[in-house]
Amino acid sequence: SMDAFARYRKLDQACTDEDKVAPVYLLDELVAMTKGAAGDAVDDAAEHLAKRLDHRSAVVKLKALRAIKYLCGRGDPRFKRAMAKNHSGKVRSCVSHTGPADALKGDAPHKAVREMAKETMAAIFAEGGDAGGGGGGGGAVMLN
Repeated sequence: SMDAFARYRKLDQACTDEDKVAPVYLLDELVAMTKGAAGDAVDDAAEHLAKRLDHRSAVVKLKALRAIKYLCGRGDPRFKRAMAKNHSGKVRSCVSHTGPADALKGDAPHKAVREMAKETMAAIFAEGGDAGGGGGGGGAVMLN
């Protein structure tokens, strides 16, 4: 199985500060990585992504949230359980995320974090197993 260093590198690739969406193939590699991994490796991946939510960059927060949401919808069910049990507070705090206005984009990057945090919370607490499209989008409405 993948060692911790390789795992962190892969997780960090999905959460760079570069203002480009992480490619789906990379998210799918994270899904494959959590499926069949040892239990502590799954918990470790959840913790590592949750730590990225502490980053001051809205871009990094957004990418970490998107990766978490994706893994909750498609990854190993243990990942979703670990997020719900240990890290949902960090995701919830992103629902009220604010930051200094961007020179070009204004509040848009921070708004994107808030919206994705709502969707990610819905994905973490969605009932059932595989929610198909990476966590049913319908649940987000109830959290507003």
